[in-house]
Amino acid sequence: MSVWDAVADQPTAVAVLRGAVAGDAVAHAWLLVGPRGSGQRELGRALAAALNCPTPVAPGEPCGTCLTCTRLLAGTHTAGVVFEPEGAMHLVDAVRDEWMLLATRTLLEGDTRVLTVASADLMNEPAQNAFLKVLEEPPGRVVWLLEAEDEGALLETLVSRCQRLALRTRTVNAALDDPDRVAARARHAAAVDQVADAGPTVAIPLARTLEAWTGERVKARDAANAADLQLMEEAYGGEWPPGARVRAQKRLDRLKRQERTDAFGVILEDMATRLRERLAGDGDSVATGTIDALAAIEECRDAIDRNGQPLLQLERALLRIGLALARPGVAAR
Repeated sequence: MSVWDAVADQPTAVAVLRGAVAGDAVAHAWLLVGPRGSGQRELGRALAAALNCPTPVAPGEPCGTCLTCTRLLAGTHTAGVVFEPEGAMHLVDAVRDEWMLLATRTLLEGDTRVLTVASADLMNEPAQNAFLKVLEEPPGRVVWLLEAEDEGALLETLVSRCQRLALRTRTVNAALDDPDRVAARARHAAAVDQVADAGPTVAIPLARTLEAWTGERVKARDAANAADLQLMEEAYGGEWPPGARVRAQKRLDRLKRQERTDAFGVILEDMATRLRERLAGDGDSVATGTIDALAAIEECRDAIDRNGQPLLQLERALLRIGLALARPGVAAR
């Protein structure tokens, strides 16, 4: 199995990058345009493996099993680094003090450094102008990957210096290939039926059960953050630019908080999907209750977005859903 096969549902992008490596024609900068989660990160890791594998099985085809490949595919090799936004955007200080410095450092492992700018369309204008200078005089043995949903937010001069690759929205099957996510979706949807059958008395323990899944996601983010910090430590050779380590830690802390919020959002969306299914099959006599339950989901989502306590808001939403959907006599138990 090829490492490129991990990039689900993007055959055109895979063919272009695979061919570029095989033909020794990899551009110094690529703009990957598509919805978040459409495969940009998998493409970047496969490209990094293809450019750095010491034992390729064919041109453009990394072995996928050597230590270099396994570390690059896992995102733990210094030849592949991802720059995340600092809060709401990428700032010019990060471009000048971190990105440019790392791009010009000697690569101690591997052959070509692949530097990914996550959400590149969140670079503010000063950051874009600073980055433009990097693209005008690109350092050798460095490939930049810019992930973007809205390329219109990028300067035309910056876009013109990148090889553009359009990514399509992944199919449902491709987006759900994570077994944990598939199982979690079923549990979240089942919570609607549980609270409808048993009434609001089960809302609080059910909310805490659902919260346990968000805790697992946060633990996974903690592990990923620790690995990212170690990766940056190694990439900089232990010599961080002034203020860079503090900025990096703050950025990782924000990612951890966002992971928890996103996980609760996933639970709410899965529950809303189940409610919409019930609404499609409900008769007029119970449709009002289902609509009220959907309204509770939306209000819960809004409250969490306003920094409301997620567990408390989920408990309240489940209580309201239980009251809205409970059969006559159940809510009074």
